[in-house]
Amino acid sequence: DRYETTYEQWKDVYTWAVGNEANDGLFSNTPKASIQGILSAYKLDPRDTIYVDTGRYELQGTVTLDDQDSGSASNYIVFADGSSNVAHVIIQGSTNYADGGTVLVAPSSTRNGISLHQAAGVELRDLTVINAAAGVNLFSTEGCLVERVRTVNNGTGFLVDRSAGARFTHCAAFMNTSNGIGALRSTFDWESGVIWDNPWPVV
Repeated sequence: DRYETTYEQWKDVYTWAVGNEANDGLFSNTPKASIQGILSAYKLDPRDTIYVDTGRYELQGTVTLDDQDSGSASNYIVFADGSSNVAHVIIQGSTNYADGGTVLVAPSSTRNGISLHQAAGVELRDLTVINAAAGVNLFSTEGCLVERVRTVNNGTGFLVDRSAGARFTHCAAFMNTSNGIGALRSTFDWESGVIWDNPWPVV
C-alpha cells in the first residue's frame, strides 16, 4: 500500500501526517504529497493500492498509469483460506465526502486529469477530477474499473478510446464543456451513473 495526503490533516481518513515527497509513502504516518510522487518512486504490482486522502490536489501534469503499473484484467489471487480477489492496481480516494473527498485539479484544460494508457486491471475509486481536457482517459486498456468517480468542468468527462471491458459504476459526468462520455472503438459498461448538463451526453 502507498499513501499520500495534503495539509488538512483533521479531514484525513487514511493518514496521520502531512504529505512530503521526502517521505517513503509506505505507511500512514509517512505519506507522500502526490500520486506522481508514488508513481515515480515505485513500480506498482497487482493488489497495490495508492490511498489518496481528503483534500484538493493541484496536479503538475497528467497522472498516468501504463502497462508497467498495471494489475491483471482476469487473474485472481487465491488466499490460504480459499477466498480470492481480483489482482488489480487501485487508486483509492477519500470517502470523507462531507469535507469534499479527494479532488484532483488538472494543471490546464489542455491536459488530461488521469490517463490509463495501455493499462490492464486498474481501479479508480472515490475521486473527483476537474479542469482537464478529459477528466479520465482510458486508452487501449483492458478490464479497468472506475467506481464513484466524478468528472466536473472538464472538456470531456470520461474518454474511452480503443479499450475493452471497462466498467463504470456509480460515476457522474456533469457540467463538462463537451461530452459527458466520449467513446471510440471501445466496449464498456455504464452502471447506476449520472450524465448531466453536458452539451453532448455520449458521443
